[in-house]
Amino acid sequence: MKNKCPICQQAKAKRSCNEKNHEIICPKCCAVMRSKSCTGCHYYNQSNICHNNKHKIKDFIIEINVDAENEVTKVLKLLEMRKIEEAFQRLNDLNNKYPNNHMVLQAMGLVFAMKKDHEKALHYFDKSIAIFPYFAAAIFNKALVYKETFDVGNFIRTLKLVLDVADKNDEVAKKARSIIKSFEAHSQKTEGISLDAVLECGERFNKSFELMSEGQWQRAIEGFKQVIKVQPRHAACWCNLGLCYASLGQKTNALSALDNAIEANPEYELAIVNRMLVDRMKEGEPLINNKFESVNYVKDFTMNGRSYIKALSEGDL
Repeated sequence: MKNKCPICQQAKAKRSCNEKNHEIICPKCCAVMRSKSCTGCHYYNQSNICHNNKHKIKDFIIEINVDAENEVTKVLKLLEMRKIEEAFQRLNDLNNKYPNNHMVLQAMGLVFAMKKDHEKALHYFDKSIAIFPYFAAAIFNKALVYKETFDVGNFIRTLKLVLDVADKNDEVAKKARSIIKSFEAHSQKTEGISLDAVLECGERFNKSFELMSEGQWQRAIEGFKQVIKVQPRHAACWCNLGLCYASLGQKTNALSALDNAIEANPEYELAIVNRMLVDRMKEGEPLINNKFESVNYVKDFTMNGRSYIKALSEGDL
């Protein structure tokens, strides 16, 4: 068996364990060893959420209004015909008339999602779900907004919430389950790790980037290294690791990390540009321009067919 759990030596290792210096262990050993010392771990947090959901009934009151729901049905038909502005005007009136109706609020979210106003779409989906926590359709549509913004972590986590609240035979649950399975198969095929491991790495990457943005270079380096241990071809992680080393004046380490980023993705222009900057450094002298801004390279450049290097040269950033 490939990737055998180092603890039980039986089951397949799938999860990175903080307590075992990020060794990959099996889910059963993860559950057996789990304790309060695991606070902060994705699996520990999820187990607490699951436990709380099983032992806590959420109190909520929803407004049942046939007139409002009939009007929402008409608006949804307008959206199907791509009459977005007309639907938006009707929904504004409905929202003023029925501000606490979960159906109206969900429809508002759909309109803003179609208008590509993702922030407002999430706002209205959240308001709808707050009123009716088991509104699977609203949760699913919220997940689709995360997909549109290339937020894979929240996309998958929100789809899992659909499975928590919907009947397993509901169409929305089937769709959510199918998407999750396809992502799971992709992560196993391309990286040889579980989807949960990918999500955990995503969280660790984001925390490390925050540390990097705050100038906490060494802590950020440690975080990026943890991600790379699980995802050795994570180009963005290698690139950020290189910038952290450069900010500490470690030119040789920085170039090595950036070379790894380019090897993982030869078309990764951020790494190419940063390597040119670092190459001009002197060993021991920190990179001067070390104020970093978040760039969604895949969304803003790769998916749009744009060149980061060209945008940089034309001052279009």
